[in-house]
Parts: sequence; structure tokens; C-alpha cells
Amino acid sequence: MIRSFMNESPRWLVVMGRHKEALSVLQRAARLNGTSLPPKDHLLAVMKNVEQQSSSATAKDISQPNMARRVLNQVIMLFSTKKLITITVVSCIGFFSVALIFFGLTLAASALNIDDPFAYVAISGTMELPAILTIYMVEKIGRKKSGIGTFALCAFSLLTQPLLPASIGWLSMTLVMTGKMAASCAFDVMFLYSSELYPTEIRMQGLSAGMMASRAGAFISPFIMSALAMYAMNAMHAMNAMNAIRLQEPHYPWAISVVFGLMAAVAAVSFIPLWETANTCLPDTMLQLEAKKEGLAADSHTLKAYGGAAGSEDEETTPSA
Repeated sequence: MIRSFMNESPRWLVVMGRHKEALSVLQRAARLNGTSLPPKDHLLAVMKNVEQQSSSATAKDISQPNMARRVLNQVIMLFSTKKLITITVVSCIGFFSVALIFFGLTLAASALNIDDPFAYVAISGTMELPAILTIYMVEKIGRKKSGIGTFALCAFSLLTQPLLPASIGWLSMTLVMTGKMAASCAFDVMFLYSSELYPTEIRMQGLSAGMMASRAGAFISPFIMSALAMYAMNAMHAMNAMNAIRLQEPHYPWAISVVFGLMAAVAAVSFIPLWETANTCLPDTMLQLEAKKEGLAADSHTLKAYGGAAGSEDEETTPSA
């Protein structure tokens, strides 16, 4: 029933050669938004040009009779250009890090020496609710700044937590929960940002690579957390053997917070080579991705930048006001 109210992606329809359906979706969107589209013939010419670019880029792969070779070619496509290498590597780092931190902190009640693990789990779940505000954040300050900001906040919170004295455990809990909240927001940013960075024709493959990295991070998260917790406990016992006074002091397993905090810091820094995708014309093909200029505004006239039939190849696209 819900499917009857939803439209297929017009970009995907264009790449698949279903131009009339794509035009119908665009016309419906224009009516709902109270705006107008370029002439029909102009749009169809641009769609045909985009389809030809996509077909020429993937025809060799489709013609391969060997299924294993076709799958291998799909993977190679993610590393076929400098921009795609950057997107794929940063996406995998981001997804791996955020999953490792998110699920690691969810399971870290006992390892972090929390007095009430039930309250920890309840508060940890509540910290996922502010992630809804990510919708407004990415629209206000952009995808790139949102990604760097959420990972940086997570890193700051987790790296600061081990520096606190044992007497203010509530502040330690607050910092850990802030890191969990930032990781929840970073998860949402990663899904949106990655989907906009990849061109339409390989978006599914790119997101799949990111999701594989995410699942790898989630899989090893409890093992890493257990190993770090064991290291922290062994360190505590060693200090207790040297100083009996420390037996009455609660320990703070700095290894868990430091490792997770460093992972968040690495993810934040990895975003630097990327470009902003908010309010820009997203690429449909790999050729468009390589020719894309950063900061290209996404209005109806930007279609000319990718449509050879719409005008001269040297014609500059004017940003929207």
C-alpha cells in the first residue's frame, strides 16, 4: 500500500532508459513543489545523453559472460578513479568506525565500571533520539561539516573521559553518553553523505561496500571491547599490587575510551579530502563525477552541464541565487 504512494528515483529511471517514467516523476514533483521544469524536449534530450554515458561506461562489464568476472569488475569500478578511491576509502573508514563505536559503547556498561548497568542501557538508548536533529543539521551546515562535527564531538568526549577523577562519575557517564549520541548522529550522516557522493550508476555498489565495513566494525566491536576491558583490569591489578591504597578506588578503563576516541578522530580527519554535496547537482555517471565542479548549484539549469544535446560543452553552469 505504501509503495503506491512512492515514486521511483528519476535518476535511476533515466540511467535505466525509462525516460517517460522519469519525466512523469519529475512533473509530479514540480507540481507538488509549485515550480516549473525546462521544456519536455530539452529534458528528454538530457536524459538520453545521460543514458548513453552510463551505457558506454558499463557495456563492457555487462557483456562479460563470467559472473565472477562481472562481480570483480563491479568492485574494481569503486577504485577506478582518484575521486572514487577517495569516496570508497573514506566511506569504509566512516562506516567501520561509527559501527565499532556505536555498538561498543552500547555493550560497555560493565567495562566502564558503571554502577547501574540497567540505567546505562536505558540512557544509552535515549541518546539515539537526538539523532533526529541530524536532518536539520545536514541542511543547515552541510553534509561534510556535519560528518566532521559529529565524529569530532565523539572523539573529544571519549578522549576526555579518562582524564576525569573517580569522584565525579556522573560527568564520566555524561561524556560517554555524549559520545554515543554523536555516534548515532554520525551514522545518519554517513548514510546520506555516502549516497550523494557516489554517482547513480554505482551508488548501490558503493553503499554496499560501506555497509560491509559497517558490519565488520559491528562484528568485531564486542571482541575489541572485551580485550580492552581485560587489558584495563590487568593494568588495575598491577597497580593494586604496587599500591594497596588503590584497592578502594574505582578504576576507569582508559583503553576503551581512548581507542574508540581515536577511531572517531581518524574518521573525522578522513572527511577532509571530500567535497560538499548539499545543494549541488549530483552525478549520474562516473564521467559526470570526474567532470563535476565543487559547489555546483542544483537548479533546473544545471542539467545543461551534463547534456551535450542541450548546449555547448564549454558552456558554464550558473549557480542558483
